[in-house]
Amino acid sequence: MGAMILANRQGKPEGHLLRKLQQVAKRAGVVPEVGSVTLHRFRRTYITMLLRSGLDLATVQRYAGHSDLASTMRYLRPKSAVETQDRISAIVWE
Repeated sequence: MGAMILANRQGKPEGHLLRKLQQVAKRAGVVPEVGSVTLHRFRRTYITMLLRSGLDLATVQRYAGHSDLASTMRYLRPKSAVETQDRISAIVWE
């Protein structure tokens, strides 16, 4: 069996997932302080990344476990001007 991503010091499954994720995010420099990380923040980031990668709303809705599309659509955020221009340029100049 392969190594676990989040194992405790004894090599067993980490029982305190949120605490471990907070520590990983802090070490990676993703967040300024450990307490600012919540499981829901990871969930929001994951859903946003799926949408921005081009997955369709219905697929993301299914992965997120949302019962209605409106819940998933809340995660849609406009891209920055630079990101938008880069995407448009890629389409136009293909």
